[in-house]
Amino acid sequence: SDMAVGLGLMMNIQFPQNFNSPYKSFSITEFWQRWHMTLSAWLKDYLYISLGGNRTGQYKTYRNLMLTMVIGGFWHGANWTFIIWGALHGAYLIFGIITQNAREKLAQLIGLTRVPRVHQAIKMMATFILVTFSWIFFRANSLSDAMYVVTHLLDFSTTPQLLQAISIKYKTVALLGLSKAEIMLSFGLILFLQIFYWLQERRGVLAVLSRKPAAVRLALYYLVVLLTIFLGKFEKAPFIYFQ
Repeated sequence: SDMAVGLGLMMNIQFPQNFNSPYKSFSITEFWQRWHMTLSAWLKDYLYISLGGNRTGQYKTYRNLMLTMVIGGFWHGANWTFIIWGALHGAYLIFGIITQNAREKLAQLIGLTRVPRVHQAIKMMATFILVTFSWIFFRANSLSDAMYVVTHLLDFSTTPQLLQAISIKYKTVALLGLSKAEIMLSFGLILFLQIFYWLQERRGVLAVLSRKPAAVRLALYYLVVLLTIFLGKFEKAPFIYFQ
């Protein structure tokens, strides 16, 4: 996403940023400011604000939040799993508003405000857990499948098999359909993107590149095209939101 934005800037084409490290969020509200930002903006402008936003009183604000998230879930597909996913995020947002003062007072009472890094880590972890829990419903093929996963989250009877499945032995890697070279390439690319994003946040790498001579920028364009050709996936796949 950020690379596309940067290349667009260098070519004088404006792309809206769509994701901004959403799993670094300290709250569900912040998550939706970082996740699928174009969809979030549309939901806010054309649903939440159109319903009255937070200008219609406390309880109608909660109603507007819930309706916006449920409709946003339904937009993803005609399945109860998507509706429940949206309702969960609506409930998260409402709960966050209702408990904000209580959570701040609790943090002060137990001394978390004196160790801000620990406080932030706890908030990030809590947000991550809530978001990933909701993904169960989003990804499940049916409501019964989702409920099976939810009701077996604390079932540790298969722990030995799980530990074997996540081992780093070559035979397990082969079961995933990936060779050692492909695994190393995947992790290398992920590491590269993380370093690039870190540099972009602190140094403005994309702005620096946009001021480079045309020859440098053209070389970068060709490199990106070549990487896309050699590493891209070109087989046909059904649209994920076809429903």
